[in-house]
Parts: sequence; C-alpha cells; structure tokens
Amino acid sequence: SVIESIVVVLKEKGTVFVCGDLNSRIGETNDFLTNDNLDKYVESVEQVQNPIISNRCSMDKFVNSFGRKLLQMCYDTGLTVANGRLGNDKHGNFTFCTSNGRSVNDYLLVSPCDYELISNFEVLQLNEFSDHSPLYFELDFTNNRPSHNIPKVHTYIKWDNNKKKH
Repeated sequence: SVIESIVVVLKEKGTVFVCGDLNSRIGETNDFLTNDNLDKYVESVEQVQNPIISNRCSMDKFVNSFGRKLLQMCYDTGLTVANGRLGNDKHGNFTFCTSNGRSVNDYLLVSPCDYELISNFEVLQLNEFSDHSPLYFELDFTNNRPSHNIPKVHTYIKWDNNKKKH
C-alpha cells in the first residue's frame, strides 16, 4: 500500500518505474484487467481505450500472498510487469536462486504507454555477490517525448533498520 500510494502521487507528475526485490511471486497471472464489457449492462460505464498489452511469460508458476498484493497494485495503478514481456527476457527468467529453490521476485513495473521508453530489458546471470540476479534495462528518452513528462524532482526511499518493526 505504501508503494501504491507513492506511485499514484508520482504518476500525476510524470513517468513512473518501480524496480527491485518485491518479495512477490505472481506466476503468469495477468497483471492487468481485461475488458469486462460492463457497458453492455450499465449505461454510465466510461469507455477507456487501453493499449494492447502482450502476454507475459514466467519460469516461476507460483503465486504467493505478496504476489496477490502486487497484482492488485498493478490493477489499481495501471503498471505492468516488464519481466517476461519486454526486451530479452521473453521467458520470464528466475531472479532469485538458493539451495531451497528458484523464483521470480525481482521486477520492473512500467505503464504500457511507457514501454517505448525501454530499449532493452533482461535478467542478468547470478554472481557471487548475491542470490538475486540483477535486472538490466535501458531507458531511451530520444523519441521526442515532452520534457514535462520527465519529473525534475527525484524521490529516493532509503531503508532505515532503526525503524524496523520487531
């Protein structure tokens, strides 16, 4: 809910990307709501044209409770998962690996109207420094997008171990 509230505020100011370890497993569950055709039953439903969103693949087929919360945040904010959909990550490669198993829980979330800004996306190989694979993506702002969509203020959230609940 904290991430969602920040995304809602920042989307009013410009383009928003969320990237990192979200401790969520969403399998191949849709991260966007499909047309529910409510306009057939209720006259006051507003028709909104959504961009066509390609299907997403994932090597991780499991969904956990944090994953369901992440999916709800995607539905509420309009952000979608780049993993398994964009760039060179066509299979939705695992992002976390330990002796207990593998999973996808590191994500890049982006609005479908901003897909064109991502010129590459991939999950890199594991290395000796972490049990998480790095996510690599390139942003391309050269498509003559209006500069007012690019926020001039940067907000950074830093974890404070002193404020951690026990």
